[in-house]
Amino acid sequence: MVREGSLLRVYREGEARFDGFLDDYGFFANGLVDLYEATFELEWLSWASLLAESVYERFSDADSGGLFYTTYDHERLVARTRERQDAAMPSGASQALMASLRIARLTGDEKLKGLGLAVIRSYGSKIRERPTAFATMLAALDFHLAPATEIAVVGHLENPDAEILRRLVNGCYLPNAVIAGSHVNGATPSTSAPAEGFPPVSIPLLAGKKAIRGRPTVYVCRDRTCSRPITTPDKLLAALSG
Repeated sequence: MVREGSLLRVYREGEARFDGFLDDYGFFANGLVDLYEATFELEWLSWASLLAESVYERFSDADSGGLFYTTYDHERLVARTRERQDAAMPSGASQALMASLRIARLTGDEKLKGLGLAVIRSYGSKIRERPTAFATMLAALDFHLAPATEIAVVGHLENPDAEILRRLVNGCYLPNAVIAGSHVNGATPSTSAPAEGFPPVSIPLLAGKKAIRGRPTVYVCRDRTCSRPITTPDKLLAALSG
């Protein structure tokens, strides 16, 4: 489904073809961030970051700061269209925006965040006129404006105690949170190399986070201020509810 770094839309009988559209890139990038937060495997976050960068390289409307539905080198059309709003499914622009903001929150990529915010600004007048038609884009804006919640999980993540803590985090409704983790026990590097073929990923949230007494440990951070290390479910639930 990928050819020379570009997504292809259709796979059938061993053949992938047709260039991807904006929603292919947006949904896939957002899904890769979900996959990283579920597994803490760096290649998924690295790939998501590459896709998000590709969105702005290939779909950007330089005049408005918004995003076209097709790439600059897509099959020639009379005119390149832009998605006007979210529908029964979120628009590709909203998904690309949400992915960009989540990646930027995890990695500290200010350029990617700025490109995402330019997309919101390009829809500003339409959002004010019909806010209910832009539910997912407004959710992305809320993610950006709300107090940041960042959760770091470190230590032996294959430990059953780690699974209990992770299930507790995943069971809470935290729409504006990002979650990062490291399988490294002890001092956790903020920059790690994912699988071969993917560039290194920097996650400042993990810098200096250590597992306590060899136990899986969680840090709940809000607006760059982190809780004390947490190793028990009851204290984690209290921190998430606070």
